[in-house]
Amino acid sequence: MSKESSTSPTLSTEKSTSFSSTKTTTLQETYDLLAKHLKEKLQNGTESDVSNSFTKLKKLLLCRKLFSSQLSKYKHMVQMANQKHHIFTIYGRGNLIRNTLLRRGWVEKLTTDRHQRLQHLSTEELLQQAADGNEYEVVLLSKIMKDVPAYFIWRRVGRIERRAGVYPYRNRVLRAPRLNFTTKIGLIGCTEQEMWYRKEGASNLSYPRFYRLGGIYAEHKSFIDDYRQTQCRSFMRYLWNNLMSAEVILNEREGTVPAKVVHFAVANIRKQVSMYENFTLEDEPKEDSNSIDFEWRRFIFSSNSIIFDKAKLRMAYQELSVYANEAKRCLHKLEYYKPDLKWDGCRNLWILKPGYRCRGNGVVVKKSLDDILQFASNHDTRRYIAQKYIERPHLIYKTKFDLRIYMLLIIGKEALSVWVYNDCYLRFSSQVFSMSNLKRSIHLTNNSVQKRFKNEKERDERLPRNNMWSLEQFKAYLRCHNMPDGIWEDKIFSGVCTNLSAIAMASLEDTVLTRNSFEVYGCDFMLDDNFNPILLEINANPDLSASTNVTASLCPRMMRDMMKVVVDVPEDYNASTGGFELISEFNFKWNNTKGSRPGLTIEGQTLPLCKPLPVSCVDEILISTADKKPERRQLSPVKFLVNRSSKVNLNDEKVFVTSGFMDGMKENSINFYPSTQSNLNSMSEFKLNV
Repeated sequence: MSKESSTSPTLSTEKSTSFSSTKTTTLQETYDLLAKHLKEKLQNGTESDVSNSFTKLKKLLLCRKLFSSQLSKYKHMVQMANQKHHIFTIYGRGNLIRNTLLRRGWVEKLTTDRHQRLQHLSTEELLQQAADGNEYEVVLLSKIMKDVPAYFIWRRVGRIERRAGVYPYRNRVLRAPRLNFTTKIGLIGCTEQEMWYRKEGASNLSYPRFYRLGGIYAEHKSFIDDYRQTQCRSFMRYLWNNLMSAEVILNEREGTVPAKVVHFAVANIRKQVSMYENFTLEDEPKEDSNSIDFEWRRFIFSSNSIIFDKAKLRMAYQELSVYANEAKRCLHKLEYYKPDLKWDGCRNLWILKPGYRCRGNGVVVKKSLDDILQFASNHDTRRYIAQKYIERPHLIYKTKFDLRIYMLLIIGKEALSVWVYNDCYLRFSSQVFSMSNLKRSIHLTNNSVQKRFKNEKERDERLPRNNMWSLEQFKAYLRCHNMPDGIWEDKIFSGVCTNLSAIAMASLEDTVLTRNSFEVYGCDFMLDDNFNPILLEINANPDLSASTNVTASLCPRMMRDMMKVVVDVPEDYNASTGGFELISEFNFKWNNTKGSRPGLTIEGQTLPLCKPLPVSCVDEILISTADKKPERRQLSPVKFLVNRSSKVNLNDEKVFVTSGFMDGMKENSINFYPSTQSNLNSMSEFKLNV
């Protein structure tokens, strides 16, 4: 095809003749002029003129035949691509995606803004210049595909293109705002749903507690209560940490802060423990009186004067020791019920984030309750959330960092699969970590934030100048510090997978299950002192640019591997998936029976209650087992079926389900692929009778 197109005759000689119009652009127009000219020569011309006209007409007919042959070949290419569903459209740049598909033999259907200067040319004009792989050939093929649908669409905006009977691959998974985990508000909604689907070793979410400050009054009040209780714990933890150097915090005779501040803090910590140990369904006593508010304000002021202003307690050492040890025991009990309390420190810091923004825009760290509430009120249009700041993160050479992990969601014909990339990178702060300085350059590790600052001179020289480490560099750091073998695979990466499985399941209820939709997300994690991953946020449209040598290598490789999973695996189940690993799968199918509103019953063992459960109706649960394992991964899945409005909590072998009514119920089955160290040795199926 390329040889014929490159050596085909052109009309340049014809256009130079006296009978050819300078505006002639098609073979048909030229043919008509030649035929008319030949007719005139036959009537009035000499034999030589007639011979020349016949020669030119013969050349033109040969050219038309050759162009017709070329056009047939291009049409055949389009026909074959259409039969294989190998036609794609890319909005914007996306050159890596484009080249990846072209190497697989796909054909591009152009958008109106690509090769715009050539798209107005006629088919014959394009045929004259078309050569193997050049822009004329690309435009010509796209023009032939005018009425043919694209089967792969890549765009930056979540727009759905619909065509009857066609389900193109689309790089957007749509979901309702309530459970859209790519926003701060939606992520809170997912954490609220997650408790119903929790399964240790397979689906378990670890995240800092947070509140929607612009939400309903009850949540606003819950944040204030949490802040106050956190202040009690932070204050007693500060006293406990400084008990061995009592002169820093105590002066029995001249101290300016009375001992009743300690009594107040310990009494409230006792109440917190009692709430978890002896919780009832009765309404809690209301404490909104002005006198209670005044007591809290006085306590917060007095405790902060010791923590931040170096004021001293007027209290005997022996008495403080008794209270501090009691508080220590209570804190250990609370951390058993609420593991995230282990991340709290002594300063009661909170990080404020706008609900629908990314890249660190508008994020601040604050410690004063009044400042937090006032800041959120002044920026109410941004719908700020307050997230508990992790005051005890794992540091590398005294510097804060986080992990950027890539997650891929794919919605197939009857399943939503969750994949995680087994390579990642670390992002460091440019400044040494400090709890006394609340500057963004210290506490926000986003590359878009840190690139605005110069690295601090006092920062350890072993840290990267570009503030990024590859995973291999992090593993080398772990080895150098005598960390257990396999700590990345067995603890960190395994914990990441259980977190992301939990988020995907929690969001399933509001996910638009459009066949062949897929999306890549940038997921940010921190590590605590014991290397447990903590989910901070999930970003749509993650930055995949070559911002450093680390991302220049990782991001293109990840995108190419993404195309293997999205495009190759549906055609060949045994195809390579590159660095992506399948961690869970959610099977679904629609029950289109109309008018079914069945009554439901339940069998099972109830779970301990932390709050009243709005059980309007329940499902009967049948438990069975099967030994079949998935072919792709040597892992043992856990599978259960639920209808679309169900809430499910799995606790070892116990199942508790609550469900609402819904016309056209949707059943879902969820396969988890836990780590090989899990004690799940067979596939258990929990199926709802509806």
